[in-house]
Amino acid sequence: ILYRSLSQKAAQFERLKEFSENIVESISVGILAADLDDRVESWNNQIERLSGIPREAAIGRRLHDLFPADLIDKFDSLRGGSGVYNIYKHVLRQPEETTVNIAVAPLVSKDGAQIGRLIIFDDVTDRAELERR
Repeated sequence: ILYRSLSQKAAQFERLKEFSENIVESISVGILAADLDDRVESWNNQIERLSGIPREAAIGRRLHDLFPADLIDKFDSLRGGSGVYNIYKHVLRQPEETTVNIAVAPLVSKDGAQIGRLIIFDDVTDRAELERR
């Protein structure tokens, strides 16, 4: 009985994990999660497209190995804050020129301790082009 209960809990956990991953993959913005040392823990399809960096090449690497110095400087200037910070109309040059709005938010555990940060990239290239015109 104990084994069956444990097996059911493991299956339920696996379903919830898969469901959460499907949500992150289905969303139309690029999302990455980094730990307190700025090592990437999560990297969705959209951030792959925006950065040109495959998930396998990003997971476990530090943000400064993945993004240009000017963007890392902006990330570093936001370090230590407890709120959500925005970087507007940042131009990513690779793999193609793309204008993004970026939100940087603390990633917290259930008990409220900061365990990293969540960085969200929203492609606003078309909107920025319309505004420019």
